[in-house]
Amino acid sequence: MSFNSIRPITDKDQEIPYDLWDPHYTDRRFTEAQSDGLTIFADPLVVITPTQFGGESGEGLSYSYSDRLVTHFVGYEKMREAAQIAAEEVGNHQSARFVENMLRIALEDPELWLGHMKAGVNRGNG
Repeated sequence: MSFNSIRPITDKDQEIPYDLWDPHYTDRRFTEAQSDGLTIFADPLVVITPTQFGGESGEGLSYSYSDRLVTHFVGYEKMREAAQIAAEEVGNHQSARFVENMLRIALEDPELWLGHMKAGVNRGNG
């Protein structure tokens, strides 16, 4: 269950709409509340709870920003290669299944399970 105004995707193979995938910094759904991100995908097995900053998190899950994954953990080239392979395997590059496969490849963790995705904006930097 999500506590925000966005109805999150619950099927990993369903396309996530672009306006949720990459929200604009003026999108009121993402800026009206003080938020650490809004749920755009939640596996039905994940228990989603509100956070103290107006966002949501899944019990027992760990999170990382996409830019930190690229710059600190994987590297741009490896992430790009993982994205290409995942796109060939999955097809729909705007789905949770694509992200899950890309992360499995990039992080070299075939057991990785994606249970929750959030999106947000930083009005401080547009």
